[in-house]
Amino acid sequence: MKKISLLLFLGCWMYNWGLAQSLVEEEVRFSGVVIHSATTRPIANVNCRDGERVTTTDGMGRFALNTSKGDTIYFTHIGFKSYEIVVPDTLAGGEYMVAVFLSSDTINLPEVVVRRRYGEQARQYLSLIHISEPTRLRCIS
Repeated sequence: MKKISLLLFLGCWMYNWGLAQSLVEEEVRFSGVVIHSATTRPIANVNCRDGERVTTTDGMGRFALNTSKGDTIYFTHIGFKSYEIVVPDTLAGGEYMVAVFLSSDTINLPEVVVRRRYGEQARQYLSLIHISEPTRLRCIS
């Protein structure tokens, strides 16, 4: 009876160990750098999202994210067109490195006009906000 229970225990343990190994092999270390397509300079603070997992690029545009084969990674940043990459299913190793080139998207950035409300003392904060030259000239005249 002890031999049967020991063999059953070892069989279950080996099955779980093999299942855990197959799950670990599917995980991929997805890393790389995000670069501006026009200037070829790295872009900082780009969001790299894979479902619930999110990371941002550092000051040199580098990122790293643990993901699975076949997942889609989305890259987004204000002022740039979003970009997506699908991690290939046919990877031989557990690491995938890419260089992502984001292009500017200035068409969707409308001009912003900031005006002081009547009776508020908000003039001290106006130096922090950029107002375009044509708008400023229109307000002065």
